[in-house]
Amino acid sequence: MYAGDITLVEGSNPRSDEAFQKLLLRFSQLLPKARMRLRLIRLFCRETREFFQVAGVYFWQSLSPDLMMGAEADGLMPTRSAGSI
Repeated sequence: MYAGDITLVEGSNPRSDEAFQKLLLRFSQLLPKARMRLRLIRLFCRETREFFQVAGVYFWQSLSPDLMMGAEADGLMPTRSAGSI
């Protein structure tokens, strides 16, 4: 059953599926260079923040089942998130 095009925010102008696929393709092209992990995470935060037009994107690393540490951030309050536990 096709539900039609839906958005989470009424009246918003979401990015097209094609644009999102291009963003994912850009990330997949960088994966062979995964040894540059920090650069890839930083790029992911920046690009996804711009793509989804949000104030901030944050990447947290799981250190144990009960502990996470802010590894990278872009946008609103990046220095408060990076390195936070």
